[in-house]
Amino acid sequence: MRPITPSPSIRPLSLKARGANSQRGIVLFVALIVMVALSLAGLALVRSINATTSITGNIAFRQAALLQANWAIEEAIGHIYAFDSKPSTTDMIVDPTNDKTSQYYVASFDPTKDSTKSAQPALPAGVPDVLWKKGGGWPVANAPDDSAGNKVKYVIQRMCTADAVGAPPTQARCEMMQPKQSAAATTGDNTIDVKPFPLYRVTVRVDGPNNALSFVQAMIRG
Repeated sequence: MRPITPSPSIRPLSLKARGANSQRGIVLFVALIVMVALSLAGLALVRSINATTSITGNIAFRQAALLQANWAIEEAIGHIYAFDSKPSTTDMIVDPTNDKTSQYYVASFDPTKDSTKSAQPALPAGVPDVLWKKGGGWPVANAPDDSAGNKVKYVIQRMCTADAVGAPPTQARCEMMQPKQSAAATTGDNTIDVKPFPLYRVTVRVDGPNNALSFVQAMIRG
């Protein structure tokens, strides 16, 4: 029997060739992992930029809203102190007996009509019911145009209950404040007894672009 000799054209695969193919597979796997990691990093960067842009825009909206709210507070203060030169109650904006919706004024205060976290969780506590909605019957204030599209509503409330309308203010009916007394004194002079006076609460609502909503509230000495 003749021995079978291998054909010269058939050669066994060398260990060196098999090692090179194995290395090529590992490089491809590592490259895929790197590409996935770079894609995730790029996506995170885009989201971070979007979040930064959104935050910056919200800060700008808030600043514009606060400027309009400050204007409303200053105008309300002007209304409250206007009676110094207008002794007639028919001309007074702050009339203790009548509401003046056109002047954004209410002569009484009802605590049951304020927002609460349990009943109106979308609103801060203490917002009067006339400002709960963007629309509604309460008039929009004639605020100066800030070119941002902000709409301002505000209400001045005399901090007295309804039974105090037309009656002298008392501690039982009104939120009162004792006026400041001077520490100076002159011998022989009579002491001036100044009675407490009711406070006024000003609540401002500012509706801005992108559904931005801001509330500002201040207590004013009458």
